Amino acid sequence: MEAGSFMRYPMQAIDGRVHIEGGADMRFEISKLDLQTPVPLSTAIVTPATGRLASIHGFDRIVHSAVPLLSHVRNDPDRAFVILKACYVTAFDTAEKEKDKDKDKEKDKD
Repeated sequence: MEAGSFMRYPMQAIDGRVHIEGGADMRFEISKLDLQTPVPLSTAIVTPATGRLASIHGFDRIVHSAVPLLSHVRNDPDRAFVILKACYVTAFDTAEKEKDKDKDKEKDKD
């Protein structure tokens, strides 16, 4: 299964593995989102987990983050650090918000 023609080494990158494990349904879920193209660096989005991500790995959602390509930062390691840090912070903040939504749903059930 191909993750996408835009990916050079899909099996060796986490986003490639996520798309392979999520399958066509993952690409469909992403296509339903109203995203700016290209997605701005350090943007994080959430999709339902699909394919093997849900059935075998047990995830219910996936947080995706737009990270810099080497070509964006090759000659500027300080900029690379700042951008990559922002990607991680945004992804973890987004995951935390999703966790809070789950807590709120649990409270509503009680």
